[in-house]
Order: sequence, then C-alpha cells, then structure tokens
Amino acid sequence: MMTAMRQTWLVQRLNKKPTSSFLAKAEQVFGGGALALKPEAWKLLQSIFGIDYMGAAEFEFGALPKSFQELARDSQNLITFEMRTKPFPDAPVYVLCRKEHEVGAREIIELIAQDKLKLKESTYFRRAFNPTVQKGDLATRTCGWYELNNGFFFFLDKEMWEKTTKLFKDGECDDDEEMESEAAGKP
Repeated sequence: MMTAMRQTWLVQRLNKKPTSSFLAKAEQVFGGGALALKPEAWKLLQSIFGIDYMGAAEFEFGALPKSFQELARDSQNLITFEMRTKPFPDAPVYVLCRKEHEVGAREIIELIAQDKLKLKESTYFRRAFNPTVQKGDLATRTCGWYELNNGFFFFLDKEMWEKTTKLFKDGECDDDEEMESEAAGKP
C-alpha cells in the first residue's frame, strides 16, 4: 500500500554524540528541555547522536518524541538503504525509512542536497560535505538528520545509521560505556 508523504518542513539536525556526561546534560538543559523527552529517551538517543537545538517552537513541545514513537511503532515496516546525491556522488547517504516512503525519501534528500527545498531551519547538509568548513563550525558536528513530517532518518555517518537502525527496527541499543564510566567516576 502506497502512503502519500506529507510536505517536508521540519528536518532535525543530528550531531555527533556527546563525548561526556557533562556535554550530554548541557544539550538536554540548553535547548533540549522543551523537546519533552524523558531522561531514559535522552540516554538512549545520546548514546547514538546529539540532538541539535533548532531554535524554533515547531521542533519543541513533544513533536520529536511523538514522531519517534510513530516510527518505532512501525518498526516492522522500516527499511534501510544507501544512496548517492547528484551534488555529492562520491559520498554515501544512509537512510532509514518506511518501505512505502523509499521513493519519496530519496526525492526529499536529493532536494535537500541540491538546496532546493524550503525548510523551517537550515539542515547544514551541503556544508557537512564542505572540506573548507572550519573546525567548531556547527556543520562539522552535524552528520545526521531526522525528517519529522514523514518520519525518516538520513546520515553521513554509517555507525550512527547502524545504531539508529538497531534501535528503531530491532528495539535494541548498545550501551554507551564511555558515558556510563564517566558518570560513575571511572577513567
């Protein structure tokens, strides 16, 4: 059964996972409070990726956990694939989406790669491929995205994609031993 996709307006940037419990907590407090994620959900997600502060109310007040829950409920219908975009043919983009959204997800990602899709906030997608972007620039942290309107992920980071797939398709997640060790005061 083919399900029509909604118009894409909200794309959440996903950053490299926090490297310490302090940075994880800072992400939750500064900008993350309005996301309405439970502490357990924060811990699970931050073992895979960081959630960038988008600066717009549309991303807050439960939109992200609601969309994640809908995707998780549809776990038996999720597929993964790798694709290439016209502007960046040498760089794979890894995707996790519903089976019936594969064609639409490919089209949306291609439009984002070509900077031809009007969105609420910037994705930094094109900048993530730019080798001249300076260290510390927001784009250097961003290596994944979550499209909220239709509920699909796409990544430049293969490990992040694999772990997200494991969480949403299989309901499993590897513990982040480094963060747990630091929280326990171990080196």
